[in-house]
Amino acid sequence: IGRNTLTNNGENAIDLKATDHIVISENTMSGYKPTAYRAGAVSGSDGSAAVINDDGKGPLQSWWINNFIHSSRVGIRNQAAGGVHALVGNVFMNIKKTALEAEPATTGSAAGVGYWQSAGAASVYLGNNTFFDVNGGIYLHNAATALVLNNLVSHLADHTRGWPVNINNAASIQVGSNLYYDPQGAVRRDTNALSLTDLVGLDPLFVNAAAYDIRLSPVSPALDRANNAYAEAIANHYVTLYGAGIRTDILGKPRPNGTSWDIGALEH
Repeated sequence: IGRNTLTNNGENAIDLKATDHIVISENTMSGYKPTAYRAGAVSGSDGSAAVINDDGKGPLQSWWINNFIHSSRVGIRNQAAGGVHALVGNVFMNIKKTALEAEPATTGSAAGVGYWQSAGAASVYLGNNTFFDVNGGIYLHNAATALVLNNLVSHLADHTRGWPVNINNAASIQVGSNLYYDPQGAVRRDTNALSLTDLVGLDPLFVNAAAYDIRLSPVSPALDRANNAYAEAIANHYVTLYGAGIRTDILGKPRPNGTSWDIGALEH
């Protein structure tokens, strides 16, 4: 599913159910808000741009690569009962709760969260994604294996309540080489998502954050600071599976473009 523009077209832009080896790449998804189609109806939307569903046990394997998801209540909601799901190089921007909702202070709430996983037994690999101007970055309510590396989370709507990464429960957790920043003050840290290799409180020095230009400037601390072994392993695994490369960012720049991959979705 590639290179589509999917906006405000009903329940979700993409909803995966009983499928396998689905690749979702280079799409733009936006405009998803809570919607009740009619009184008493089962159908409706919680405002998730994309859903990894649990119908028929859900997708067995999915790859989300270089998508731009913005201006919705939730970026990707994963409620699959199992499977392996990889997210690489995606940009989540302006993912916000509704006016009447509280800040997502726990993983039990999806409001305004870029990636929210609510199910158990699903394994997730999150690498080199960027979350900007969101209520919450990555919230894992339950997971089998959770790898969270090389992501950039910046400008939480309320840094006193939202989390860049919050992991409630996972059988296996690996976190590292992420960059967390908020101009409002100190970034909150979840004890399940601590790593000595994370860069916490360092301004990523975007080209122009005020204008939503989140490309990395030439002096960004994110340059060449990703866990290169992890990024290369994921890219090589994709080639093994599908015979195609994912060594470009969302703007088409080659990765890496230096001694190592840059942290986040955009390569300088």
